[in-house]
Amino acid sequence: MDTNGVYQQQPFEDLITSMDSLNEKELQNDSVARARIAASARRLCQRLESPWERIARMVWAEPLVAIATQIAIKSNLFQALHEQDSPRTANELAEITKTDPNVIHRMARILATVHILEKREPDAYVKTPTSEAMLSATAGSGMNFLFNVAYPYYAEVPDFYRENGYKTHVKIGPFQKHFKMEVPIYDWLAEHPDHMSDFVGLMKVWDKTQEPWVDLYPTEVLLEGSSQERAVLVDVAGGGGRDIDAFLQKHPQTAGRLVLQDRAEVLETAKIGEGIERKPHDFFTAQPVKGARAYFMHSVLHNWSDEDARNILGNLKRVMQPGYSKILVYEDTIRDKNPTELGCGMDLTMLLAFGNGGRTESEWKTLFDSAGLKPNKIYHSGRGDQCLMELESESEQ
Repeated sequence: MDTNGVYQQQPFEDLITSMDSLNEKELQNDSVARARIAASARRLCQRLESPWERIARMVWAEPLVAIATQIAIKSNLFQALHEQDSPRTANELAEITKTDPNVIHRMARILATVHILEKREPDAYVKTPTSEAMLSATAGSGMNFLFNVAYPYYAEVPDFYRENGYKTHVKIGPFQKHFKMEVPIYDWLAEHPDHMSDFVGLMKVWDKTQEPWVDLYPTEVLLEGSSQERAVLVDVAGGGGRDIDAFLQKHPQTAGRLVLQDRAEVLETAKIGEGIERKPHDFFTAQPVKGARAYFMHSVLHNWSDEDARNILGNLKRVMQPGYSKILVYEDTIRDKNPTELGCGMDLTMLLAFGNGGRTESEWKTLFDSAGLKPNKIYHSGRGDQCLMELESESEQ
């Protein structure tokens, strides 16, 4: 405001206007730029908040957003909003969902503050792309796992580490202590199929943030000089087969030379194209497909200790054809410089559930070296914390 009492627009007003005008649709054709701008905006928010504003957000807001989201899923609030394009009032939503308008109004209001919904005056709401994503089975499963499995044992984590001298656990961690068992998480999930299904959804949520590996890696190099008599690609522990199916879609001429490996019950539900062989396999046992052009693993090794990871890699190294075969490892990699919130969150998730956290790029190289493998090339994703590492046998270097 000047000496005459007239408000003068500050230089940063233009910046605010410019930032408020940005949205995902304008940047949908440049995912790298979108990710960089979003990361920069988050860093700006963190720098601008006072310490007590940040603490207040952690205590009063962030936990409640997840709770309101789960209530919106379970009450069919999101479904009600997506039945039409025009806004709906809290009273209308309450009538449709058969809930108390006093409750549904508060859930919708906090979701609008983080743009999961959009608020229209005076008390109406409309859908957003995020609320549409919340209607998916993947999002629902991920949220179920969070509330039914993760949150209950997360609450006990601080006391667990305090009682154990803040040491890294190997077999009996906070997960095992809470659920009163002494088996690895995957063994427990195998005995609880509903939780296993939700866990798969949880991991799919993470996968959807990642750059498709066929866009990151020059897959055509796997076809150059490849043998017609051998597998081109073996997707080890490939789950539902999304990665190998993407390769088939990009290179349909490889049909019949692609192999998807995982547990038999996982392979039964895999949605993959014809030309991909389903082959049950335990990666701690000898690899049955010998001399393939490439053995691919996506988000597999981060679940395992260095010793276990060396055993998994060793079983692949023993069947590689020198000078021909490669191992492709697509993994979350904690940045040595400027690590991200999501990357560190995944690291802690692995630590709490498996007893070993994520790895930095230098730690990955140390692991590969101990297994007699060397990275030939490393491809970094511009969208997140992942990188694809192309490995060859150390004897080939």
